[in-house]
Amino acid sequence: MCLFAAGLLAPALPSSVAHAEATASDLESARDLYKLGKALRDKGDLVGALEKFKAAHALANTPITAVEYGRTLERHGDLVEARDVFLSVARIPAKANESANTKSARAEADKLAEELKARLPSLVVTIAGVPSDNVTLLIDGVAIPRAAFGEPRKLNPGLHVVRASVAAGPEKRMEITLAEKEQRTVVVTLEPPPAPAPDVPVKPSAPIEAPKPSPDVQPASRGLPALTWIGISIAVAGAATGTVTGLTAWSRARTAKESCVDGACPPSVHSMVDSGKTFGNISTTAFVVAGLGVGVAVFGLLSREPPRERAAARVHPVVGLGSFHLVGEF
Repeated sequence: MCLFAAGLLAPALPSSVAHAEATASDLESARDLYKLGKALRDKGDLVGALEKFKAAHALANTPITAVEYGRTLERHGDLVEARDVFLSVARIPAKANESANTKSARAEADKLAEELKARLPSLVVTIAGVPSDNVTLLIDGVAIPRAAFGEPRKLNPGLHVVRASVAAGPEKRMEITLAEKEQRTVVVTLEPPPAPAPDVPVKPSAPIEAPKPSPDVQPASRGLPALTWIGISIAVAGAATGTVTGLTAWSRARTAKESCVDGACPPSVHSMVDSGKTFGNISTTAFVVAGLGVGVAVFGLLSREPPRERAAARVHPVVGLGSFHLVGEF
């Protein structure tokens, strides 16, 4: 019977001490896992052996399984974890009928834990450049409490990654390789986060210019009185209308005269003769109105008011068949 099997017999025996003990099924499964772990370790498969020893120790939880599990962790390079497993043996309750192999495993665990303590390397990380109040420090992805900044941290031999940052500032990353028993101190200098941008004063908007007066509104002080402009407009409109209608009347009368013989006109030109007379009457009236406009303009000049702004007057002639009149805006 192997040492592990003999050591497991004691916990399986009846005991008057009330403890949470492994079941017979747990112990039987742990024996097989223990044997598989030793076989894999002898072949150099430390990863596979660690899985078997870890499972065996979880089921049996004896000093014997703890020692073999810890020894395999040590060979794998996990010295911190191995020492923790060796120290856990002291927390396993001792049985009154505990076997000699189990007692030997307890003593072996204490010895191995003490030996590993001297082999563990340590790393001290100090922060420079900024206060540590807002600094985040991680070693191998594990956040370090601020109270432990600058204190030695026990680690396994090998490569370790240190990352540090402050608030929104850039992160610093360092890779450090530690040997057994080495004590290393590193300083991580951080840059303070960028200062907040100053408030930019809002520039006052450009003053709004008053709208320019409409071209229709003309200062009276810079030109002729409104009444004079009205008279001039009437005169111009009347003269223009009289000229156009007069020429039209003359043209139609001449055309009709050429079609008449000895004063007798054919029916086809009667309408032309009538329209010619009508345009003649309009022309005469328009020239009369033009004369009145001249009179109004002269009257406006003579009765000029004090300067003040007013809308420019507009006059539009309206000519119809047999009619002529003016439409004005004052």
